[in-house]
Amino acid sequence: MTKLRATIAASIRASARHDSNGQVAPAAILWADPDRVWEHVIPQLQEAAPICCLGPWKPEALQGPAIWIRTLLAGGINVPAGYATPDAKTPWIVYMPGWSRADVRGIETAPKELQPLAELQYRAQWWQQQNGHPWTPLSFLGSPAGAGLAIAKDAATSNVLVDGLSELLTQNTEDLNALGRIDAGRIQQLLMPDDVAGVLRWIDDPESAKGSMDPSRWKAFCGLTSSQYSIDPRKDTPLTGAALLGRRSGNWANVWARFVDNPTKYPNIPAVLNQAKPDTGALFEIDEHPDSWPSSNAEAENDLRKMLNSTESMTADEASARLLLLDREHGPRRDWVWSVLGMSPLARALKYLADIVQRLKSSQGAGTVEEQALAYLTSSWRIDDQALRALAAVTTLADRQAVGTALGVIYEPWLESTATAFQYACTTGGYGAKTGLDIANGTCVVFVDGLRMDVGHRLRAVLASNNLIADIDYRLSGFPTVTPTGKPAVAPFNVPLGPGPGFAAGSENGSGMEGAVFSKALDFSGVQKLTSSAFGNPSGKAWTEIGDLDSSGHSHGHKLVDRIDGELSLVVDRVLSLLEAGWSRVVIVTDHGWLLAPRTLRKVTPVPLHLTEGEKCRKDRVARLSGSTTNVSYPTVPWTWDSSVFMTTAPGAASFEAGVVYTHGGLSLHESVTPVITIGRGAPSPLEAKIEGFKWQGMRCRVDIAHASEGLLVELRGAPGDSASCVAGPKPVTDGEAKVLVKDDDWLEKSVYIVLLDASGKIVHQVMTAVGGNA
Repeated sequence: MTKLRATIAASIRASARHDSNGQVAPAAILWADPDRVWEHVIPQLQEAAPICCLGPWKPEALQGPAIWIRTLLAGGINVPAGYATPDAKTPWIVYMPGWSRADVRGIETAPKELQPLAELQYRAQWWQQQNGHPWTPLSFLGSPAGAGLAIAKDAATSNVLVDGLSELLTQNTEDLNALGRIDAGRIQQLLMPDDVAGVLRWIDDPESAKGSMDPSRWKAFCGLTSSQYSIDPRKDTPLTGAALLGRRSGNWANVWARFVDNPTKYPNIPAVLNQAKPDTGALFEIDEHPDSWPSSNAEAENDLRKMLNSTESMTADEASARLLLLDREHGPRRDWVWSVLGMSPLARALKYLADIVQRLKSSQGAGTVEEQALAYLTSSWRIDDQALRALAAVTTLADRQAVGTALGVIYEPWLESTATAFQYACTTGGYGAKTGLDIANGTCVVFVDGLRMDVGHRLRAVLASNNLIADIDYRLSGFPTVTPTGKPAVAPFNVPLGPGPGFAAGSENGSGMEGAVFSKALDFSGVQKLTSSAFGNPSGKAWTEIGDLDSSGHSHGHKLVDRIDGELSLVVDRVLSLLEAGWSRVVIVTDHGWLLAPRTLRKVTPVPLHLTEGEKCRKDRVARLSGSTTNVSYPTVPWTWDSSVFMTTAPGAASFEAGVVYTHGGLSLHESVTPVITIGRGAPSPLEAKIEGFKWQGMRCRVDIAHASEGLLVELRGAPGDSASCVAGPKPVTDGEAKVLVKDDDWLEKSVYIVLLDASGKIVHQVMTAVGGNA
């Protein structure tokens, strides 16, 4: 490929050709440019040809008066670095801006500043057209004796060409020739290859957009927008452009599509669109694109906030019906660009609220403890998940209050009914929580405090997205569902445990299983206790702890929803590092789940203090009964660590304390049915697979694949990206290899590509070879 500037330089150099048998080589090549149309691109051409310029003294740019040029031609001046220099075939080219050939025709009559060069005309050649006229950009590009391009000869093209010549010099001559007829519009597009982005930048920040372009490019940009978008940035304002952008007619539809693709790149456009929004109050005037204007979305958000708050006085059924109607009305706004920019949080939250309504229709809340737990593991956890996501979709106090109001009306009755049904099953059929955790060597247990089932499913999905095999099951938390009871219940101890003080499991001597006592029990059981940054010996067993979900819930209430994903990312990083360190399996366990009320939990009368083991044995949701207590009206279940001790839970989803948002300790699916996630290293990602090697045996090629995964295919192709050029295959990759036979002998020793494809047909890797392996 030849750059246009090289084509021009070659044409100028060609002027020095002569018959050495009968002619003396020219002393210079003279280039007259009376209209100075080439002057602004001379610095670019000086890189390709030995050009010196007649003009004011500026030797660092190879420019100076005529006498200086005579000295340069005589070899008396050093040429600055970076400039082309004369050689045996090409002498100095003397560029004369503002002067014509006629100006030096008479030595005595020539202007004084030209007289030192007038004599040179008899020993030099001129770079000019065959008719003797000086070359202009338009004449050179369109002439067969020049660049030979098919270029329009109109005045608009000539003007745009001069302005855009600097950019055109960097284009390949062959590419320009392939464009066909070149006119003013085509040149402007070459100067502004991404005119859509230019328009958006101008609307977003006009001063910055103009400052990023040199004068010729700015002029071309303004000409292009005038012809293509009916605006002239030299005369119009961004408000004019924003109004057209919002209407999206003609070429503006493409501009809007680009804005929607990456709206964060243009942070000022929303405000400009609001300023430019048309007044649709006029009779018969219809806004075809209400989604173009941020203020329309903001008004809809305000209306939705009022409607969500209005559900407070409704029944659950009434609120459910209202939410479904609102979702049909506001759901489309989730596809508006303003949702991408975070300006439609209530519309996004509404999606989760409507999903809860649909799921509640099929939610079952009866059966044995095992049946209810299994249903929670497999399906009804999603209701909790959607509730958390609805709250997390909004951030301001007003929005969270509106979402919490609507969510409370539809979700809190479900919390109440499922907790009541679960408590009934536990008190009539037995709770049945187990203690202890059997693990094999090579297993590290990761304890995450307060990992509720729905959050566990979210964690499992993130682990799977990291190409890990992650299976989730459930176990019943120790009762009461508090850390001193639940954490020892999931520890891999080989020491006898029993009751301890308060709610704590105890060692043989009755000390609570916390701190040093817990660590000593792990050590006695042959289990390494790892700090958050240690990896231990992967051939043994280990226990490590990470995450702060429960503490965040107690400290921050509803703001827990904003912290969940960050907490889970810490867990995932820890799991990945443990597997990388050599652990063959990781098991994630937790001590309990929790209740998070959209508003506050219903308060019930606390168990009288004289019926409990003291104030330290009373929590929001549970109380330890004294040994003499025989009859309490609340659901009562034996303590996991001592069946002779009874614990009573607040009924349903109630609390013994007022104003409680986040808590645990009682009996409910949400507190008691906890996840157990078992993780192993997954199969390699198809993107990790590559062609490690190949070997030809005649016309058969054996291809070895590194990091092979299921579904990979191998083909031989004449052109790697063209499936129609397939020479052999496809063949599946089995046990890390594939054997492909080329049946057509005509392909022997011809070049082909070995192409590795994933199950969707996407090319993962490619290698060039020759059929038979002899070329």
